[in-house]
Amino acid sequence: MLRRLPIACALVQIQALLAPRTPLKAAPVPTTRATHTHAAQIVEPVRRRRARLAAVPVQRSDDGDDDGRPPSLSLDPEVLLVVTCYFLQGALGLSRLALNFYLKDELGLSPADLAALTGLASAPWVVKPLYGLLSDSTPLLGYRRKSYLALSGVLGALSFGAMATVASGTTEALLFANLVASAAVARSDVVVASLVVEKARDEAEAASLQSVAWGSRYVGAIGAALLSGEAIRVLGARGCFGATAALPLLLTAVALTVREAPSEERADGAAWREAGAVLGRLKDALLSPEILRPAAFLFLWQATPNCGSAFFYFSTASVDAGGLGFDPDFLGRASAAGSVAGLVGVAAYNGLFKEARLSSVILWSSVASAIIGLAPLALVSHANRAWGLDDRLFSLGDDVVQSALGEVGFLPLLVLAAKICPPGIEGALFAALMSIFNLGGIVSTEAGALLTDAFHVSETDFSNLSPLIVTCAASSLLPLFFLGWVRGAEDSDDDDDVTA
Repeated sequence: MLRRLPIACALVQIQALLAPRTPLKAAPVPTTRATHTHAAQIVEPVRRRRARLAAVPVQRSDDGDDDGRPPSLSLDPEVLLVVTCYFLQGALGLSRLALNFYLKDELGLSPADLAALTGLASAPWVVKPLYGLLSDSTPLLGYRRKSYLALSGVLGALSFGAMATVASGTTEALLFANLVASAAVARSDVVVASLVVEKARDEAEAASLQSVAWGSRYVGAIGAALLSGEAIRVLGARGCFGATAALPLLLTAVALTVREAPSEERADGAAWREAGAVLGRLKDALLSPEILRPAAFLFLWQATPNCGSAFFYFSTASVDAGGLGFDPDFLGRASAAGSVAGLVGVAAYNGLFKEARLSSVILWSSVASAIIGLAPLALVSHANRAWGLDDRLFSLGDDVVQSALGEVGFLPLLVLAAKICPPGIEGALFAALMSIFNLGGIVSTEAGALLTDAFHVSETDFSNLSPLIVTCAASSLLPLFFLGWVRGAEDSDDDDDVTA
């Protein structure tokens, strides 16, 4: 089953793909997503009249260093805040594997229940645009950024601390604490994204800042993946939650060092009236056919069922029970390898597919993904052993290929989302499209939970795991029946280029 990529990494990838080499007109951005960006090799901009992603507003700057090089990025408190925020978004993955093992082994959740309940942790990311409107319209303690960021860090620390202590006894309390932690991360992401918008004053600094964000998150994610298995062995799952609780406090500490002028008082209701006007324009844009249809395709592509939780149970079940017997240490290393492979996938898209039509890349990557998604059948039937391939080696290779291919299929969708955004509300509409995409991810997980239950796959019975894998892989092709909506958006954009 092809790994669904977390939206936590979405916006800065598309910022890298659309990063302008000529000045773009900046537009107001109530909220954007900036989690990681492609480093030095930035893809040529998509030359479309409407492809103006406002999350990286740039202006031409003739200033440079004395030797003619573009200005470098100084490590001031604001840049340090960007580094800290995105590093933490990767590093908080230290608790992800521990949460799955704790729910499975300590609280006794079935594969279907695990999928159904953990999928809800993404819910705060669905309403992310509202966070931006809230901070723009309602300063906290006189500030629109540092106070919200400091609060997010404190809430995150308290949530993980609760998961390690008072909330660890019941499934409901543990998942509620995890939900609050997810909301804290989403909230900080919105605030730091607006800082990235303001900080990226020119093209060189925009590229440097996005590279810093990209690198910071991947350093955190790979480091957490490598440490997570050993941490579970040494500290236990609850110990991992407790260790993770210290990390968000770094965000609070750095946020308090940021220099921010107190927000000016505004006329009563003025900010909310402006927010209402933005929401009205968003509604009108989303209901227009040229945006509604591609947006629906984004949702459908992300919403196909995912059987990852069922396969997790099979992977960690003992060999005597018919599973693969993978331990947390191996799963952590495999996750790290997948993250590195994701970078390779970005580079592959950048070097090989950036000039291709989006619909063509989506079509063939989806077909390839469906085929690769059947590879776990070999592990379930143990056919790989007959081929002379160890379970761990085969699983690691499958994970690497799926991660790289997942990026190749994912990035065209982000380019599509940016292309259909009309001038004036690019940032707000892109954030709304990413919320729709996030909602599709929740539907994917919940649909996978329903199928897992329908096929009667449990922690002790994997006899129907193969049909479940085939069903999920085949269902990933269903959105291709609506690929004409993407072609329509491409053709409409090409017509705009001709008449412009």
